[in-house]
Amino acid sequence: MAVGRGIGFVLWLLVCVLPVLAQPLPDKSQYTLTNRTPKELLRPLSPDRPDVTESAYTVDAGWLQLETDVLGFSREDGRTSWTLAPLNFKLGLGQNVDFQVGLTPYSLSDSNVEGVVSRETAVIPDVTLRVKVNLWGNDGGPTAFAVMPFITIPTRAGRVDGGLIFPLAVELSEGWGLGTMVVVAFVPNTIDDGYHTEFVNSLVLGHDLTAELGAFAEFVSMLSTEQEAPWMATVNAGLTYALSQNLLLDTGVRFGLTPAAPDTELFVGLTVRF
Repeated sequence: MAVGRGIGFVLWLLVCVLPVLAQPLPDKSQYTLTNRTPKELLRPLSPDRPDVTESAYTVDAGWLQLETDVLGFSREDGRTSWTLAPLNFKLGLGQNVDFQVGLTPYSLSDSNVEGVVSRETAVIPDVTLRVKVNLWGNDGGPTAFAVMPFITIPTRAGRVDGGLIFPLAVELSEGWGLGTMVVVAFVPNTIDDGYHTEFVNSLVLGHDLTAELGAFAEFVSMLSTEQEAPWMATVNAGLTYALSQNLLLDTGVRFGLTPAAPDTELFVGLTVRF
């Protein structure tokens, strides 16, 4: 069974890669952190938000990109949470590599479970460091694929976690696109000093409604190897609106499909490149 799956994966990889290898792609290797890519050669803005599925495309060399929720809200089992401006800073290091720093500056949670009311606030963010390496399709072709290792460093109580993200993008018919992602994360156990593995899988379908307006629908699943950990799944949808080549607004909603997932999440955000 494992051998069969391995062969199937290799065949799938070849189907994705061969069309890309057959196409002449622009050479932007001369552009670096200190010699940034000219505006006329920038690839379309492709942030790692607002869907959960990460983008397979990197930020062009020498450009800085900021992605953030202006405001986020979630509700689960009598508990409401607000997040203000969780940030992801991205810097293009080369033609196919960017470096990212993620922060969540402020969060507020109110809980009312069985008549017990409590409030928690957090203003000191954990720091997530990521490096995205695009392996093909960054500047053209029907598919794009990247590898993104990450590590999260707690600034309060807690332990370091990390893992690998594998995003794939596929161009379908005119104005339609498909994205998928596999995440393998190594996360501290809740009951002892060990670690367990979490697997996140997602599938997103996007469509350009107009030149500026886009829509997406997404399914996300998270499985944990920790003992008695529940399966979490959500279905998500949202809109994006491009105000310019370097500014993108977004809004959306996420609904929990399993008891362990948040019941409802709402967000409004933006992406700006400069």
